[in-house]
Amino acid sequence: MARWDTIQVEGQPMRVYLDAPAGGGAAPGIVVIQHGPGLDRFMEDRVEDLARHGYVATAPDDVRHGVVDGVRALAAGEAAFPLRLRTEIVLAWRR
Repeated sequence: MARWDTIQVEGQPMRVYLDAPAGGGAAPGIVVIQHGPGLDRFMEDRVEDLARHGYVATAPDDVRHGVVDGVRALAAGEAAFPLRLRTEIVLAWRR
């Protein structure tokens, strides 16, 4: 059930690639950050593989909205992933 969707982050559209485990229900979530070439088929495969292993996974197609800063803060143990992005991803998945 992988799919592309568009969410709003700070009033700007951002494409995300989403997938979830079969069967629905609650599952842990992972945000996959794009590599050098951007969000390509390789990254889509990572999202789909995580869903097969029981995770709701999403890959934002645009790092200009603070995604990279949020991930750096997470890695440093400073803060949670930006709430505005998490909220929009959840809303997109429920559509």
